[in-house]
Amino acid sequence: MSTKLFGNASNIAKKWTEIICCAFEKGVYDHNVYSDTYKKIYGLPPKGGRLLDFSNFYQISLVSDNLEDKTASALMDYILHKKTGIYYIYDRQLSILPEVFKSKEASKYIAAIELLSEYKNPGCKEKLMFVVEWLNTQKEGEGYWDMGTTVKDGVRFPLSNSWRKKELRVKDCTYRISRLMKNLVIDK
Repeated sequence: MSTKLFGNASNIAKKWTEIICCAFEKGVYDHNVYSDTYKKIYGLPPKGGRLLDFSNFYQISLVSDNLEDKTASALMDYILHKKTGIYYIYDRQLSILPEVFKSKEASKYIAAIELLSEYKNPGCKEKLMFVVEWLNTQKEGEGYWDMGTTVKDGVRFPLSNSWRKKELRVKDCTYRISRLMKNLVIDK
């Protein structure tokens, strides 16, 4: 990868960090400030007259290491309670757990939580502890996780070459969820 590519990503991350910091400056999201800051930083109105929603994979990933604790915490609250979730990943409110664990919906939900788990702020991690509790209740009798065959999407699953054997599916599911659980641990 070229240095120019990383430089561009860093520059974009700085811009989005500033936009989000301004939008959450008062501890809650302010859409007018967001819109004004977006226009100021990019020097133009949003593409097609529509404001780009920052609750998507790209922006949430870009700013995960760049926000002060107060802003990161406010952003986490906003994302968890946003009715439409995180665009491209999960289109439902993240503070509401999926009804069925062995489902594509739950796999998409976990993908969204995997993204949010990249926020290292202890306050953000604390806000995700309800997910840890939920995941712990979903363990099979032997202490492993099995999300069932319906989660096979060709993107996140399968990790193994084949799921013809249940053991491989359980191993893949357990690996994915164990990684997430480690990422959700609050460093003291």
